[in-house]
Amino acid sequence: MSLKILIATDSSEQILFLQDVVEEIQNGRHWRGWVNIQALHALSIDFAVEIVTDSPVDAIVLDLALCGTRALDEFRRLQAAAPQTPVVLIAQPDDVDLAIRLMREGAQDFLISHDVDAEPLARSLGNAIERHRILAGARAARMDDPLTGLLNRTAFLALAERDRKLAERFCCRWMLVIAEPRESMARAQDVGERQDLLLIESAEWLRRVAAPTDIVARVAEFRFGLTLFDSAGESLEAAWSRIHTAARENQIAIGAAMFDFSHPAPLEILIEQAEMDLTPKVMAMRT
Repeated sequence: MSLKILIATDSSEQILFLQDVVEEIQNGRHWRGWVNIQALHALSIDFAVEIVTDSPVDAIVLDLALCGTRALDEFRRLQAAAPQTPVVLIAQPDDVDLAIRLMREGAQDFLISHDVDAEPLARSLGNAIERHRILAGARAARMDDPLTGLLNRTAFLALAERDRKLAERFCCRWMLVIAEPRESMARAQDVGERQDLLLIESAEWLRRVAAPTDIVARVAEFRFGLTLFDSAGESLEAAWSRIHTAARENQIAIGAAMFDFSHPAPLEILIEQAEMDLTPKVMAMRT
């Protein structure tokens, strides 16, 4: 088997370094399944777009330094040219928030520049290619909830687990929220259009309170999930206060679990904690 990788960076020295890293991956034992790795190089986004348009590649290593101050737009342009190609980002330590946002936009993983070496890059590329394959299969099987248009439970679990691992790896603060509309249990006997309208209204409320980088999904018949990272723009405490106030005004119960990277808990435990935090509030609404 062969693998074609595009390395996009603004530095010829970085290209030479990454070429050496790729050769070490090829000659080492990091990937037993690949026989040959072909590395292509681009010193601009324009050239990177031209390459992936003319010749599809298996993965892209994108140095965010190449994107300058327009990282989001440039990433979207490259992704639009190669929507089926997994992207691994190389970010400076100050660009972690940006890298996390670009992962919400479709990047599969990122490495901090000083951590780039054969083993971590091989692991990130291998995981990115495999995760992209799994998510592509999930998309083909529909990842959205047909009623609300939000992600479904399967997609939520996959993306939330990815974010939990990111929070653990980069020691980020991360929160998982479970929400349930007031009437979901109090009027569980209501069916048909009234119930559908309630769920659609709740989904629209979640879209309004969620930031562009948050994951929002319908995770059960009457329940929704939301995940968010701490960021320079808004701390988790500020986000929780804002969401809690809006939920109370809209008569929606919410429960939360905070990820502690010093004592990382599995995703299923965090969901259980958020649901336990939610339950008393739902019961209070019912009474």
